[in-house]
Amino acid sequence: MMGVLRFKAKSSYKSVLKLSALSVMVAVLSGCGKDSNNDSSSFLATIWNKNNTAQVVLTGTAIDDPIFNGTVRVMTPDGVEIGKATTKVDGTFSVSVAESFLSAPILLQVSGGTMAGQPFTGTLKAIYTSQDGRTGLNLTPVTTLVSHLANAEGGSDLAAKRNAALNKLTALGMVDLQSWRKVADTPFDLGTIAFRISDLGGVTQWVNTIQTDIADGELSKDEMMMGFPKAHGGVQRVSVEGHGNIAAVAGDSRLIDLNYEGVSAENTSFMVTLNNAPAWVSVNANKQIKYTVPDNITTDTTFNFTVSVTANGVVTGRSEAIQINVLPVVTLIDGEIPVTGGKLESQWKDIAITAASDILPANTHFKTLLARTKQGGLLIRHRTVPTLSDATFAKLNILLDDPENLLLNYFPEQPQTAKSVQPRNTGTGITGNIPFNGSTSGTAPCSTDVSEYLRVKGRGVFKQIIKTKHAFYAPSVSAESGLSNVFISKQRVTTSASSSELLCSSRL
Repeated sequence: MMGVLRFKAKSSYKSVLKLSALSVMVAVLSGCGKDSNNDSSSFLATIWNKNNTAQVVLTGTAIDDPIFNGTVRVMTPDGVEIGKATTKVDGTFSVSVAESFLSAPILLQVSGGTMAGQPFTGTLKAIYTSQDGRTGLNLTPVTTLVSHLANAEGGSDLAAKRNAALNKLTALGMVDLQSWRKVADTPFDLGTIAFRISDLGGVTQWVNTIQTDIADGELSKDEMMMGFPKAHGGVQRVSVEGHGNIAAVAGDSRLIDLNYEGVSAENTSFMVTLNNAPAWVSVNANKQIKYTVPDNITTDTTFNFTVSVTANGVVTGRSEAIQINVLPVVTLIDGEIPVTGGKLESQWKDIAITAASDILPANTHFKTLLARTKQGGLLIRHRTVPTLSDATFAKLNILLDDPENLLLNYFPEQPQTAKSVQPRNTGTGITGNIPFNGSTSGTAPCSTDVSEYLRVKGRGVFKQIIKTKHAFYAPSVSAESGLSNVFISKQRVTTSASSSELLCSSRL
């Protein structure tokens, strides 16, 4: 019996020792578990994981079309792989990474696998930060575009670079900060983008195309219609009348019409903004550009600015350049016609205004101004005091000379294109410098007789030079060539012999 007792005591002692050791271990685990969210597995991971931290699971979807059996890699900003997983048939994935790595931005990418039954040969990428959470870390063409643009930003802070890229796309209305990484309910259309990627030959070609397209601060209408319908608030195109090249003179007060596609001016959030415009240019209630050129701008001056059109709260609209050229003027008529009617003429009588006795509402002062545009055209302004209605103005009889003659008569200092001419009568030679005293009679080579013999060759058609009142076209020719080739030179003269003179100068 004593032996039995000893045996039991010995056996009990060992059992107690084993139980005590296990109890201590459980106690230790339980105690440490309180410092690790009451999770004994987290404690074990802390001890035995090679990164000495807890593991967390990141989830998302890899989708252009859903990518099946693709390899998802999670990397540090330096490119060190910290997690790896395979996508399911619907493109979803879950990947475990050490939690400590999430204090810095992480890079995700997917490659390989199949998409719509075909090998997926591209790569989708994304940059995520700790603020983005652990779910919905999707890989799409748009997240790839953000990653691509972020890499083009300066600096070394990856989070800052990504946010700069996001802000750029958000300002254009292509994405928004809440949905840029989503696969549904977005301002962009991933389905249409997928077609565009297919047309261009791959994701890389697409992101390069978009990057180039928005380099000027706008997304083209073509790319907008291929997946980003809400870019620029829906404004597809903006144009300005006259292609934005406006000729004006001091005192002009006019409207510039804008043409836009995609939205209407009635849109309550539709905005027209001027950038770097002079103070005398504004936008009216009808969203037209109004300008009133100050009277003190009398020299040739150019004003360049842009107009931006946007809608629906998008920051960056579509812009169009506008140039207003304020031109110096020549006053052709400056006088008054009484209410009883009358006639005013220019000095050279090539412009006249006639009002019948029953037209004017009161004695009216008329001023007719002429300017030469940068393109060589004419700008004519009729100013009246008091201002006449359009209906009254239409009843006036206004005589204007041919524009070509007006240019030659009133802007002789402007360079004219030399034109080859041939005379009707080749029997008269011109040599030396022969002064002309302004007379319209006589047989001097520079008289009207010579000018009437000349023909100007223009655009393959011979066009007779017509002498305007008190303006003469004088040939300057080579004595050796006779009159086979002459160049036109011209200077206005008056009927007074004491005024300017016209010289016929021989020229080789």
